[in-house]
Amino acid sequence: MQLRHAEVERIVRTASGSVIAYYFEADLPSAELVDPLTGQAIRPHEPSNLTRTITNLHRSYLMGDAGRVAAGLGAAAMLVLCVSGAMLLAARLGGWAAILRPSRGTPTQRPHCELGRFALIGLTLSALTGCWMSLATFGVLPDGAAAEVAALVQPSGAARLPPGQLAALQGVDLSALRELTFPYRNDLTDSYTLTTALGTAHVDAATGQVLNLTPNGVARQVHETIVMLHTGRGA
Repeated sequence: MQLRHAEVERIVRTASGSVIAYYFEADLPSAELVDPLTGQAIRPHEPSNLTRTITNLHRSYLMGDAGRVAAGLGAAAMLVLCVSGAMLLAARLGGWAAILRPSRGTPTQRPHCELGRFALIGLTLSALTGCWMSLATFGVLPDGAAAEVAALVQPSGAARLPPGQLAALQGVDLSALRELTFPYRNDLTDSYTLTTALGTAHVDAATGQVLNLTPNGVARQVHETIVMLHTGRGA
């Protein structure tokens, strides 16, 4: 990748699993979608307005923070419906031990019970994780993002190796990668910043030595698990 572009800024793995490289060409920012196995460019990356609109519609109904509150309340309402529906179904069938028995009732009631039972686990999981993420967005629940950073060991400042030859980067599981920020081209004392599902590390660009490692705390690990369950990222 650095053979094609003199100054690579960062590599990001998106929630969908695609890998995007951001770089500067003639002092102008650009981006391209790359093959993570070969580093070859697939095509220029241009953010989709449709995807951005759908994402904002899902997260905030295109209404900013007010829409985020409404989306969180919608997830809470869905959770209440799931729990109350499960309780009504258990009562109809004779208790929680009978929850998997064939449903009883009129021809219009039975399909409602069967479809509700089929959708219950997925809807409850989506609603519960959506509530958690909504509360984390507004700081009601911790997401662990403000974890204390470990002290940074001074980089060696020696001539840099290609990133593919650095041991600390070679061992990164792609599914765990969040972002790799490249050191500034004209500053030999700068280092790589590697962010994964496990934490954040700085890597010496000349030796591949991990200069410091700040593992995710319990709050961040829980948040990463919630995000994985809600979005599928990392699974």
